[in-house]
Amino acid sequence: MRNCFSDEIEMELDLVENKFKSLIPGWISKSPNLYFVITNARGDVLFSNKHFKKIFLPKKDASPINLSDLIEDTDLQTLHRNLESCHNKKDDQPVETIYRFRLKDTNRYKSVKWECSILEDEQTDEQFYSHTGYDLVAVEKQSVAEKHFDKSLNNIFDDLQIGVLVQDADSSILLSNVKAEELLGLKKRELSGLKADDKNWDIVKPDKTPFPFDDLPTTIVIREKKSVRNVVMGVYNPTKDQYVWLEVDAQPQMNENGELDRIITTFVDISLRKEIEEKAEQQRLQLRTMMDNAPMVIFMKDTEGRYLFFNRSYKDFMGLKLEPGITDYDLFDKDFSDWCKAKDQKVIEEGKSISFEHRVGEQTFFETKFPIKNADGEIFAIGGFSQDITRQKKEEEQLRLLESVITHAKDAVLITKAKSGDDQSQVITYANDSFYHQTGYSKEDIIGKPPSILEGPDSDPVELEKLGKAIENEEFFETEIINYRKNGEKYWVRFSIVPVKGEEGKVTHWISVQQNVTERKQYEKELKDALREKTYLLSEVHHRVKNNLAIVSGLLELQSMDTDQEVKLPLQRSINRIHSIAMVHELMYQTEKLSSINIKTYLDKLIPAIEQTMQIVNGVVINLDLEDFQLNINQAIPLGLLMNELLTNSFKYAFLKRFDGQIDISMNVNEHSLEFLYRDNGPGFKNGTGFQSSGTLGLSLIRAQLEQLHAEYEAITKGRFELKFTFCISERGPHSNI
Repeated sequence: MRNCFSDEIEMELDLVENKFKSLIPGWISKSPNLYFVITNARGDVLFSNKHFKKIFLPKKDASPINLSDLIEDTDLQTLHRNLESCHNKKDDQPVETIYRFRLKDTNRYKSVKWECSILEDEQTDEQFYSHTGYDLVAVEKQSVAEKHFDKSLNNIFDDLQIGVLVQDADSSILLSNVKAEELLGLKKRELSGLKADDKNWDIVKPDKTPFPFDDLPTTIVIREKKSVRNVVMGVYNPTKDQYVWLEVDAQPQMNENGELDRIITTFVDISLRKEIEEKAEQQRLQLRTMMDNAPMVIFMKDTEGRYLFFNRSYKDFMGLKLEPGITDYDLFDKDFSDWCKAKDQKVIEEGKSISFEHRVGEQTFFETKFPIKNADGEIFAIGGFSQDITRQKKEEEQLRLLESVITHAKDAVLITKAKSGDDQSQVITYANDSFYHQTGYSKEDIIGKPPSILEGPDSDPVELEKLGKAIENEEFFETEIINYRKNGEKYWVRFSIVPVKGEEGKVTHWISVQQNVTERKQYEKELKDALREKTYLLSEVHHRVKNNLAIVSGLLELQSMDTDQEVKLPLQRSINRIHSIAMVHELMYQTEKLSSINIKTYLDKLIPAIEQTMQIVNGVVINLDLEDFQLNINQAIPLGLLMNELLTNSFKYAFLKRFDGQIDISMNVNEHSLEFLYRDNGPGFKNGTGFQSSGTLGLSLIRAQLEQLHAEYEAITKGRFELKFTFCISERGPHSNI
């Protein structure tokens, strides 16, 4: 059973394990060449690295270990003195002591050189002891190596500004100078005994991939017994927490028997050079990328005309695999190549750049050539870039044509600058000759002035407000308005404005095309006056015709009062016919359109009027299903007469023996025609009498009106009377024939 003292030790061990494990460098914890132990003042082992555990510590389930349990009995007093000396040490130098340690699970001992230092917990002010140990054999090897250097030579060795390592034939480090320790980020004791295959080394190639062990300079020297020079590698420096770039040389030292005795490895810090080279390479790559993606041909020649460089655009343009060393004569015909050579010679002779346009086939190029000089100011190459301006030349030509068209256009053209930012003024920047002629203004009068200079008292404020909103909303706008010439004279103008947007999508200008429509406006006024007079006259004609027909109708009604009953009915039918015609003229007189009437309104008035004058039998119901439709007068009158005859016949013959008479009248409007249905529920025609064969005046008039309408019809006379007829809608005027 464990005692309380053992439990206290274990608790303390767990505390230190957790507290300091994260503070101990990984290379110490994993190093196969040195031992590292943390103890308390009693010498209890609180932490040890893997190498120490592997060589000295018993199995893990053993009781907590004290250093006195591991060393030879003769060294116990030395251990206690060493801990006391370490505790009393005032400076930062470690206390060095040699102990003999018993190897793990054996009775054999190994000599280890230890350095003891104080390790303090800043939070609790508690002190611990760190012990760093080296195999005495490795230290002895270092001592043997140091015997080859006297004191003065040792000073020179440490003062060297290049890193130097002296390694054993198995690559173990025997000596290192100060510069090597600085560049590698390790102390002398940490480097001592390290081999090339130590897992703590973190070495990469220039492309940042791991450096293979077989390609290390030391490995090659051991394998091939020959010098290796100028090997570039990146070695991780733990003190700087970054890679240090080194250029390494390694050379063998052979003994008298021709065997490898030592390896001298030297290295210099090229981190700055590497950084500069990487930046230069990055800049070269960026420059090459820019040139390859530039929308122009870029090239460089030597003074003899041989190409040194082509960018991708040049290769794409030529469609060839271009190689440095070729000349223009390998690419073009002799005449063009001679011309290029002359341009190159001009650059060399004048020592300055030249620019010019030239054509290759159907394409036009703008090219610049310039001299490239060395540090002494001597021209050693010619650079050039050439841009395809074919499209630009065509656009310039189109612009010239457009400018010519605008300048000589019959309509006035005005360009104004749009409002932008703090500048909320809209001013005229261009006007063509037609504008100056139309307004009487000169260029000096209007350039830089607002377009409102053209407005005056009679300019429609509503249209001007619409114009302002269109400009605010950046929309197209068109209107007619009164403007004023320079001399104050009014004129009508029809104008449109169009926004012009720049590359960023913002409106930069407005273009206004203005047409003088004063003469057209005057002509329209005259036409309106004439139309008004004609309309008045035509309305008066309709009114007079209606009145005359009313007089005739009235005379016939007076005559019917003094006639026999047999004569009254024919007279009434004639009166109704006159009423149907008069009603058309009355409706036309009452409406603005004097060439057509609403057929529904017409029949809605006409049918009840006929019913009122003709109905002699009670209980007749008339069902109307009509649509609103404007019908030409030339078709409205025959249609009214037709309805008059149909109703008269029904009232006269269909309902003599029945009191439930019914008449259905419906109308359908098709795309180009009207379809009517007239039907009564009377007995129909007598046997043997058909719609076509009957010679009565009423049916003759019905057929006559159908023919005048050019109608297609179908009649049923048996058991009832039903007439379906369809006629095409006429668009002709009131004075033309159907």
